[in-house]
Amino acid sequence: MTLSSAWHEDEAALVLRWTIPNYGLPRLARLRQLVAKVLPDIDPETMIDVKLIATELVTNVYEHARTWGEIRITRPAGGGICVEVDDGVPHPPAVVVKPGRIRCRGWDIVDALAKQWGVRRNDYGKTVWVEVDSRS
Repeated sequence: MTLSSAWHEDEAALVLRWTIPNYGLPRLARLRQLVAKVLPDIDPETMIDVKLIATELVTNVYEHARTWGEIRITRPAGGGICVEVDDGVPHPPAVVVKPGRIRCRGWDIVDALAKQWGVRRNDYGKTVWVEVDSRS
C-alpha cells in the first residue's frame, strides 16, 4: 500500500463514474456490466481482475464505511487501468484479517490482483485506489 497513486488525474481518461448510495443493497451485477461496457478492448483476464477489484471496493463501502461513495475507473496515459473508490470515512481500511475469520478476505484479492494500491485522504473521507496492468 502506498499513500498516493503513481499517475496524475489530469493524465488519465475517465471511463466510468458511478455513485454508490448509502442505502439499499449494492447493485454489483450492474456495476460489473458497466465495467464490461466501458472497457471493451481489454483482455478477458484483466476484465475479470477489474470486475473483482471494483466489486470488492464497492462492497467495502457498503459493509464497512456505510456511507455514500463513488467509484471511478480511469485509463492512465501510461497504460493500465485505475479503479478509485471514495467514501465518507477518513481512516484507512483494515486490511489485516483476524485468524479464523471466514469473511473479510477482499483485501487479499485486491492485493493479489493489483499492480499497486493505496489510500489518500480527501476533504470528506478517503479514496482507495488500485492500479491494474492490462495484459492486452
